[in-house]
Amino acid sequence: MRTGISSACYYPMETEQALEHCGKMGFRHLELFINCGSEMNGPYFDRVNSVIRAYDFQIGSLHPYTSFLESYMLFGPYERRVDELIEFYRRYFAFCNRIGADKLVFHGGSTDAFADREVYFERYAQLHRAAEEYGVKLTHENVVKKRGQSPQFMKALADYVGDGFAMTLDIKQCRRAGEDPYEFIRLLGSHIVNVHVSDYYDGQDCAVPFTGRFDFERFVKALRQVGYRGNYIIELYRDCYGHEDEILNAARQFDALLETVERN
Repeated sequence: MRTGISSACYYPMETEQALEHCGKMGFRHLELFINCGSEMNGPYFDRVNSVIRAYDFQIGSLHPYTSFLESYMLFGPYERRVDELIEFYRRYFAFCNRIGADKLVFHGGSTDAFADREVYFERYAQLHRAAEEYGVKLTHENVVKKRGQSPQFMKALADYVGDGFAMTLDIKQCRRAGEDPYEFIRLLGSHIVNVHVSDYYDGQDCAVPFTGRFDFERFVKALRQVGYRGNYIIELYRDCYGHEDEILNAARQFDALLETVERN
């Protein structure tokens, strides 16, 4: 288990510059938020990749910039768009192979998406199978106002897809949806392969870890009990912290917590 960071913490800074900041702080385990298609090929990719190599980053997961399209294209009523979305996402899966990432974060369909439950399951399974062709895990995140915000829906989807189903668990998304993160752990523990961490306090539902009320020790122990051994990715919005040293201090505290839990 390691503490990592999402390059999205620096959005809208250009991706290669965001990676430079992550590297200079000492992070090596990252979730890469790609911000446009041109960053996956050509000169922009060369810039991004040169920073990845310079800092020897371990890119555990890729977060696509087109999450907003998933509801409309994969789960909408027009069948041709389904095939088009799957072919488009093959670019991400191939890009994962190029940068060494084995997971892709997926937001999913909105709660008022056109597709009914069974259609949702089958279309997701199609994209899941496409990712498997590249050795990539498609990880459905529990995003607020999306169907995956519900642990019960996510469990039903996991049952439909089977053992290969994978999930990204995000603490702040649980708060925003009014869902209990421990219910996700109870129902989907073995399927959780990626975790986004943040804290909260009155008036702020996304804050630097260890500055608010969230019990990270209980959380880490609960995930460990269901076999989670992956990274804990600090994911914040740029207006949720003042100076990047706050993130670095939080990472050090998280590393210390992980070491304590591992020893015990």
